Amino acid sequence: MKLTKYLIASGLLVSAIITTGCASTQKDDALSVDKVIMHSASLEGNVIPINTERELIVVLPPSYHSEPNKTYPVVYLLHGLGAKAEGWFSAVEGEPNIEVALQKLYNEQQISEMIVVVPNSYNKFALGGWYSNSASGGNWEDYIIKDAIPYIDEHYRTDVEKRGLAGGSMGGYGAFSLAMKHPKMFGAIYALSAALGDSSGRDYMSREDVLSEASINIQKNKDYWTWTDSYNYSLALSFAPNETAPLYVQLPFSQTQVELFKDNSLDRLLEDHLDAFKKDAPAIKFDVGTGDYLKTELRLFSKQLKKAGIEAAYSEYLGGHSDKLGLLAEHEIFQFFSMYFTDTLPTTLPDSLSQLDLTSSLKPTIVTLPEFEITASKNYGRAGNAQFMAQWNQLFSLNIDRQKQCKNNAYLGFSDWANDASGNFHYFVGCEKNKGVSLPEELNETKRVPTNKYAVFTYKGPINNEYSNFFSAIYQQWLPASGYQQAGEYNFELSGENFTYEDESVEISIYVPIK
Repeated sequence: MKLTKYLIASGLLVSAIITTGCASTQKDDALSVDKVIMHSASLEGNVIPINTERELIVVLPPSYHSEPNKTYPVVYLLHGLGAKAEGWFSAVEGEPNIEVALQKLYNEQQISEMIVVVPNSYNKFALGGWYSNSASGGNWEDYIIKDAIPYIDEHYRTDVEKRGLAGGSMGGYGAFSLAMKHPKMFGAIYALSAALGDSSGRDYMSREDVLSEASINIQKNKDYWTWTDSYNYSLALSFAPNETAPLYVQLPFSQTQVELFKDNSLDRLLEDHLDAFKKDAPAIKFDVGTGDYLKTELRLFSKQLKKAGIEAAYSEYLGGHSDKLGLLAEHEIFQFFSMYFTDTLPTTLPDSLSQLDLTSSLKPTIVTLPEFEITASKNYGRAGNAQFMAQWNQLFSLNIDRQKQCKNNAYLGFSDWANDASGNFHYFVGCEKNKGVSLPEELNETKRVPTNKYAVFTYKGPINNEYSNFFSAIYQQWLPASGYQQAGEYNFELSGENFTYEDESVEISIYVPIK
């Protein structure tokens, strides 16, 4: 299905109280919400327990019940790994609530009317199936393509020529992968912080120590699984399944399984489906936060699309992984689809979230430090890696007397990405030790830091997405406007005497080398 690019036409002015319920609820000029249960034949007969009775949450536009002969475009909105359909209707401030967002957009006549469908793709056994078909993990691609979409087309007045697909994280992956495999079905897609964007993002898994640890961990009792263990298992169940109980995945992990994971990354799926996808390519928009660990992969995928001659709007905004879905629901997602579903040629794209200033002002001090040496533990990975948190937890457990053993009574976290274009970096956690003292044997690496000039930023607050946003703003806002250039492929954080990751109000100094 190919769509011409459109701009938003005038919608209906609506003003009403938003209502929901298990059945359809509706007032004269308000949108309404159906929660329906659909049997999925595609999910029958699996070796793992999957509920074949699946919930679909359907948001109907204001005129749906008053104009019985009218058909409507449809947008399918996919959720991420470990999430559920209800996650797109959150009551938590800052998280997405598409019911509220859509009502506001209709009230302000910002979008044309559409049906929005959120399928529940959660399963307790593996948290999610990557919207792909698996011999043991379930046919989650067919669940969307062969079950959910035909069900909606049969039970609602849909315009099958105007069908959109969107999703966040695993759902963003699903938006791209389903569109590449079934290009005639979708006229527009929007992928938010799409996972598995480039196969290089799985390079770290090729290390024997990573493979061994992942294999051991997922064979433990699930009560002791970390998020990384659940993520690894979901990949294996989706892309490296077998018939061996109780996990039904290929074990132990080896380079063979890593290649299977890579083969299902978006860059390789594009290679596999390039001709058909290019012939019927939908309108494409995708974005990611500047502090998101997926950023490097999606930049590479954007370049691949461009090289293939496939037009796509790619942008970045200040934020971490999927932490701006609420703002995107208000400012981006539905405006994009409205543009491609209505009947007026466009003049401009909707305002990009990347134009919104989401950070406070940055006022560094400039200092020059002589050469020094860090004594630390060392790890390798990308931002958000659970192993980095484990390094800090290990450091806290060593009972170091910071006042006697560490200069400035402070710990250091040092990031070094020199000569590494993969998005991974070496991370050192320790301190600059005082002369004549020793540190625990767990801190068995040293790193010399050259004499340099630094911009020093002070962050006060919790270690969460606020910190990620602050860090991103240094490189995305302050550095380009400062007149300085970065003087080395590293930075480091200096944390004070009472620092812990659990503290809701930490103070950290961030040192960025400049020239």
